[in-house]
Amino acid sequence: FATEDALEIGRLPVDCAGWLDGNLEYMLSGGIAVSALLPKLAGRGDVLLVWGRDDGIVPPAENAPKLMQILPQAKLAYVDD
Repeated sequence: FATEDALEIGRLPVDCAGWLDGNLEYMLSGGIAVSALLPKLAGRGDVLLVWGRDDGIVPPAENAPKLMQILPQAKLAYVDD
């Protein structure tokens, strides 16, 4: 599902000092609620959504229509590979 390069890059933060404590603190804080930030973009005309066509984590078929409802002025571009 992911390339070896992607897996290796994904593991890099784990080797940093303080990563475990910082990650735990972030998770307990609730993280970043992206959906709460989207309305701030609604009035802008320069929004470009770039999506992996075969994204298996956040599938575009399910999620792109929701984003386009919130950001009707946005342009949606798919990346095939």
